[in-house]
This record gives sequence, structure tokens and C-alpha cells, in this order.
Amino acid sequence: MNASEACFILAAKNFCESNAADEHTILRNWEIRDFAPNVPKYVQIFRPENKIHSHLQEHLH
Repeated sequence: MNASEACFILAAKNFCESNAADEHTILRNWEIRDFAPNVPKYVQIFRPENKIHSHLQEHLH
């Protein structure tokens, strides 16, 4: 993972609620950030107000 050029974190489809899917995605983002902090991450977030919980260097979609 540390040698990767980028990491794409997509939201899970099995959540009925977009807020719950975002929570799960944000937690995965934090885990990957701790493991490989220098790898650029592209994170899929459904609700705009949840983007604040991700690190500013990530590319949010």
C-alpha cells in the first residue's frame, strides 16, 4: 500500500442510509491514512456535510 500511487475508497452499497455508508467510508479512510499517510486517497462520500470528517489532503467525490 505504501508504494501505491493512489487509493480509491468507494462507499458500500449495502447500507440503507447514506449517513451510515459515509460513517463506514470515513472510518476506512482513517485506517488507510494511518497505515499509508503519503498515498493520495480518493474518497466517495454521499452527504456533503460528512466531508469535513475526512482529512483535507484527500480528494473527495
